[in-house]
Amino acid sequence: MFSLATPNMSQKLLEIWRLSFDDSPQSTELFFKYRFKYENCAVYSTPEGLPVAMLNMIPTEVTEDNIVEPVQYIYGAATHPDYRGKGIMTSLIEFARRTAELRRQTYQALVPASKELYGFYGKQGFETAFYIRKVYMTRRELVTLLKKNAGRKKRQLYFNTLDAEQIARLRRDVYAEREGYVLWGVYDVGYAAQSATVAGGEVFTVTDGIDAGCAFCHEYEQGKRVVISEFICGNRFEEDFISSLLARFPHCEKFEIRMPPYDGFFREYGAIEKFGMLRSVNGKKAANLLSLSDIHVPFLGLALD
Repeated sequence: MFSLATPNMSQKLLEIWRLSFDDSPQSTELFFKYRFKYENCAVYSTPEGLPVAMLNMIPTEVTEDNIVEPVQYIYGAATHPDYRGKGIMTSLIEFARRTAELRRQTYQALVPASKELYGFYGKQGFETAFYIRKVYMTRRELVTLLKKNAGRKKRQLYFNTLDAEQIARLRRDVYAEREGYVLWGVYDVGYAAQSATVAGGEVFTVTDGIDAGCAFCHEYEQGKRVVISEFICGNRFEEDFISSLLARFPHCEKFEIRMPPYDGFFREYGAIEKFGMLRSVNGKKAANLLSLSDIHVPFLGLALD
């Protein structure tokens, strides 16, 4: 039986989550306390009433043809190990589609947890729509890049002063003119920031009072490698922001940065990778979003992945 979650299912849903994801107890508690909502959780239960599969339907929006379209973002899709391989998740995603239709949402979007799952979701009508640029650079390469782009006058900078509302506003300012940009709100940004912190990472922000930059950073190998899962920065501020990142992580020799595919400062570096899928709720092909290119390549970002 398919339904929305109810409070009496809480412990079973928590069990499914723990058996399906390699999250820390703190990360799991954060999701269920801060982001989980019964009305946005689709559940499959056995005839005996036992919940065995779940997925979360997070409402968001995407820009298309100069308007904003409502989107259902599928997150935390999980099936109890004893019930996998029975087609339950395929049917649960269809139940989520019907829910999105009732809620007048235009698209469903998701980020497959592995490359193999792109094929699984493709069979259900999802198409690869979102992309990122992934850049791997050494400290020396970043310093060389900064020297090549030098010329801006140094300004007074302020560190780690932006809250979730300001970060959400920064994202909108940076991506406002892009088609295919997913408009994550303050609540989503706040959850992503807390998740990064709980996982041992840091949300590093810099501003000069006018322009700003934000990076979700995670250190590995005793600080010698830093992975930046979200890099938000306007074109006029990238030099200052990257210099600040180098100063913040003085022992890091290798940086892995995830950013929009059209980022101008790093346009000649890294590789474009697929990062998310989309399908229309009404079954029609999302022709406009799938045909975007150059600076309008659809960007999911902050994908709560």
